[in-house]
Amino acid sequence: MRLMCEAFFADVKTMASETGSLYNGSHVTDRDALLCFLDSNGWFGMDPEKPLKEAVMAEGRIRLWLQAYKRTGEEKTGMLLGAFREKYPDTARRLSDFFAERGKESYAQGWKFLDFLLAGIEREIALYPEEDLRELVEAANRSLSLADMKLLAAFLKSGGRKSLSSWEYEFKSRQIIKADISSYPLMDFSVMAYTIFNPEAWEKEKLVEKAAGNRRYADLWLFMALHFVSGIRTTDMKRLPVPALPYPPDEMRQMILEKKAEPATLRGIAQEVQFRQEMLSRKPHKVRRHGMVADIKFFIPESLLEPMGLIIALSVSFREDGDPFVRTGCELQDIHRFFGERFAAAVGKRKRFSSRRANKAYLQGIEWLADDRPGRPKGYMMAALARSHKGGIGTLPEITDVYLKDANFTGYSPEFILREMFERGIFGFIPAILLEMYQGEAYRELGVSGQTELIRAVGLSAWQIEKITSAVSASFKKAEEVVEGLFRKGDREILAQSLQKIAAGAAPGKQEGMSCVRAAAGYPCDRAARSCCIGCGCEIYTKSATHLLVREYVRLNGERLSKTGAEAEKSRMILEHTVVPSILQVISSIPELYPEADMEMIRDMVEGGIRDADRIGY
Repeated sequence: MRLMCEAFFADVKTMASETGSLYNGSHVTDRDALLCFLDSNGWFGMDPEKPLKEAVMAEGRIRLWLQAYKRTGEEKTGMLLGAFREKYPDTARRLSDFFAERGKESYAQGWKFLDFLLAGIEREIALYPEEDLRELVEAANRSLSLADMKLLAAFLKSGGRKSLSSWEYEFKSRQIIKADISSYPLMDFSVMAYTIFNPEAWEKEKLVEKAAGNRRYADLWLFMALHFVSGIRTTDMKRLPVPALPYPPDEMRQMILEKKAEPATLRGIAQEVQFRQEMLSRKPHKVRRHGMVADIKFFIPESLLEPMGLIIALSVSFREDGDPFVRTGCELQDIHRFFGERFAAAVGKRKRFSSRRANKAYLQGIEWLADDRPGRPKGYMMAALARSHKGGIGTLPEITDVYLKDANFTGYSPEFILREMFERGIFGFIPAILLEMYQGEAYRELGVSGQTELIRAVGLSAWQIEKITSAVSASFKKAEEVVEGLFRKGDREILAQSLQKIAAGAAPGKQEGMSCVRAAAGYPCDRAARSCCIGCGCEIYTKSATHLLVREYVRLNGERLSKTGAEAEKSRMILEHTVVPSILQVISSIPELYPEADMEMIRDMVEGGIRDADRIGY
């Protein structure tokens, strides 16, 4: 187990200040990045309990990492070349000549293979025989991308007759990861819908002002909004009928800006588009030549007529003769600038908004709301009609089945369940194990980074940790046994239903703020005489339960210090075998369940409670 004291972080923060680093040791994301770097390099053989200055090799590597932290590719390349000049000057000269020949683009991209070389060579690279170079290339090929490997191979062949290698290295293409074409999850789709249609969101992001002053934003707003009232393709969005505005374009925009546009006027604009589309009875452009294809379905719900009318009016006010109903397609930077950070995060870290993913979310939402029991085709057919896929009489369209097979929207994906559990503040080993079983993964033991995070967050001393490590391990083992006793690994449907009950708070335990895995699985409590859940083995913790645990720690620790004999020993035993392992279960499950979430609030609550109560240690 790696133990990390605050003195170490203080040393790193001081070094960051000395080097002008962008690292801020007060932020949990920066600390996590540092821990990941150290873990991936085996901590460079150092002891994190000792001052950083005593670890000579680690100090140099950490200093370089701090200098490069959050810098651009070009900046990182320059820093790494500087490190080569200090350690391997001949190799640095060769690398500088290589980048000068390749140009600025390679200079921006080359830092990854430079980082590998700096860590991988032990002497000037010109002193490596061909066999050693081949081993170096094989090692690099296991960790670097194809583009980085091509740069490395080019470097080894650079220099003409004085090249480092006589070999020509060729590399096979890496496996291509398919783009995510699953539906947007319910939570992300809801964030987008809220921002697009809710007046409070309009005010916060100044959407009306931005759209009234820029056609690009007005078209973006309408393009996005159409995905929430229809499942039509972008080619058919362009072909929707253009309504006649009741006022000249400039006046229409000004009325909207000054909030003088009557609701009835805005509703009428939206209703005109809907009515005229119904009268046109157009077929989807892509499948118009196929028989048995439903007309385009375009229906604006009553509650959305006014906001849709406003959005349509702003876009149409910029339109010129011959323009389509709306310009489709957009860049992520436009989404971020117009809708704001939260909307952009819901879209995902992609270059473009995915119209296909949004369509799938819309269709799955229809199926989810319409089907009142599994197997009924009502919602399925509604989705098929909305998407206007081709199909025959009495046949459910096969293409629509592809859209409805992935269940992100309807709540059966691990990501959706995780998000729901995060919102409710669900913690503990049992939900982590259930999710791993649902995903078909093997159980994970708490790793070095997890244990380091646990100790850093809770603030216990090494001696305290050693005394209760066995208790924490026992609670994890017990959680495994409980889950294995209640669920079969292949029964994904039961696992999904149980996880959703936990996430929705529909599996309450006997104590306030506790959930129970037996209740989630449909079983009664097997300890009827017991009045509390802590230490049962079937308990699942929430934020409110964590507050309870910390308060119980403070109370018991006070009794341990103020009393003597058997009473003090009793408090100590409860702390050591029940309360502290439960607190550590909460803390250690956080990175397992929510690796990308900032749970600093929970850590601060636990750490503060323990620090205030535990002045002496047990």
